[in-house]
Amino acid sequence: MTREAIHVRLAASAMGVVVAAALFAAAPARASEDVVVGFESHATAAQRATALGHAGAETIARPAGLVVQQAQVASGQLPRLERADGVRWVAPNREFHVTTAPTACVPGRGNPETLLVFSDPLACWQWYFVPEEGNTGIVSAQRWPEVEAAPGVTIGVVDTGVDLGHPDLAARAWTNPADGTHGFDVVTGSHTPQDVVGHGTEVAGAAAASADDQGVAGTCPRCQVMDVKVFPDSEGVEPPSARLSDVIAGIDVAASHDASVINLSLGADSTPALLDLYTSIMRAYPAIVFVVAAGNDSLSTDQNPQSPCDAAARSANGICVGASEEDNSLASFSNFGTDVELAAPGMGIYVLSHDGGYSIDSGTSLSAPLVAGTAGVLRSLGSSARQAVQALLDGADRPAAFARTPVPRRLSIDGALDSFATMGQDTDPAPQPTATPTPVPTATPTPPEPTPTPDGGAPNRTPDTSPNGPPASPPRSLAANPRLLSFRRAQFRSGRLQVTLSCRAACSVTARVFNGRTQLMQRLVRLKRSGQTTLSTRMTAARYRRLKTLEVRVDGYGYPTSHLSRRVVRIR
Repeated sequence: MTREAIHVRLAASAMGVVVAAALFAAAPARASEDVVVGFESHATAAQRATALGHAGAETIARPAGLVVQQAQVASGQLPRLERADGVRWVAPNREFHVTTAPTACVPGRGNPETLLVFSDPLACWQWYFVPEEGNTGIVSAQRWPEVEAAPGVTIGVVDTGVDLGHPDLAARAWTNPADGTHGFDVVTGSHTPQDVVGHGTEVAGAAAASADDQGVAGTCPRCQVMDVKVFPDSEGVEPPSARLSDVIAGIDVAASHDASVINLSLGADSTPALLDLYTSIMRAYPAIVFVVAAGNDSLSTDQNPQSPCDAAARSANGICVGASEEDNSLASFSNFGTDVELAAPGMGIYVLSHDGGYSIDSGTSLSAPLVAGTAGVLRSLGSSARQAVQALLDGADRPAAFARTPVPRRLSIDGALDSFATMGQDTDPAPQPTATPTPVPTATPTPPEPTPTPDGGAPNRTPDTSPNGPPASPPRSLAANPRLLSFRRAQFRSGRLQVTLSCRAACSVTARVFNGRTQLMQRLVRLKRSGQTTLSTRMTAARYRRLKTLEVRVDGYGYPTSHLSRRVVRIR
């Protein structure tokens, strides 16, 4: 199929995504930048054309409250574009990398690149399926028949492609009812993607390899794999990289073809623009579970936010996954932090090779699909997307070795099944239409505050019937009402602007401070009752003297846009 044909197919989706190419370029003598621009949804076509300096740019996404376009813009015009009316943010059409295995060999485990070929069942080699001393495993022998019998759903693997001819995946291939094909290559526009890198095949096998007396088994052995290729062929290039616009289009093509779970074993350093974009996308598809790999850089995501991990942690239907080892400890390479809500086995994992064989690999790229497969089991048993995420969190193990880490939970399939069994009926909200952003008044009165769910308590599982998405009570045990966070003062000291905020009750929210369209600072705030925190950023005294107002925005975990708290604070 031609690239133009897939454009038409993508345009019919709930988000209106079109796989866009750069439609115009700067004059040859001037350097240009490939950018993705987020416009406010109320910006007219004329305003967007004026901002870009050209007409005719195609839209690549319309998540809630945004119009996202891709364009080539002269480098010297970027400051003007960022200040233009209707522009919320401008992001480079940057590269996202697969979360590859750690480069160093792991002591005591041999070379993770060693190729192993087996003809007999390998489930016994999958240590996380074999509870023994020091390793509780992620599923018991008593509960495995339930997993194996679960009818399964479609898992979208947005990655480097998948070898669906592999013996352990041949029966797991999703089939497009429109033309009988099994996937999409967003990069080339074809419906016959191939995996020349191998990463996507490993991911697909961890989630959905058949339990058929050969090879390995995935955590949802009857799920169907939708192959969505967003990385160009780059054999021998480490790590492979994909353009942001292709990742966006890949997510949408999976969502618009009824994937119930989408696995994203990819990532990049986050920015406010990327957080806004991915949160909007996940909010636009509330009936899909988004499972994201945390990354393998041993980084604190509190200090080094990762995308789309941060968006998943702030979405009721998303989850960011770190890696655990065989001794029930957090893997040394795994990223960690408040955004990383769950760990799953990621060290010494038997995986499918894209040449039809098997190998051993490590990384959070393999932890995520183990969780995605479990989410697929829960979805096939009747859970909503947000129930699946909540069951994964509430039913997780809390090994003693995790007690001193920022990632206190480890995947337990038994626990997730038990947790879901206690839940009432829930329905997934319909995909949300593009919404007009809430106007920013000069002063926002504090409305009645819903009672936050206590940590470890039962979430609000009332079926959603409102047109604006989930009910106000968040389904996350860490969430608190974002309106509890209030502005205390702003001051200038030693070359830094300092903004102090406080919580009237325990809160766990993201606070952002803006001057006009410019974000000055952002922090994940976790405070006890009446606690205070101070955000600061470097600033010249001259710039501080020009400041008249600051806008404080607060976003709670799992809250829809309508519950975003915004307050303009006059400091002069």
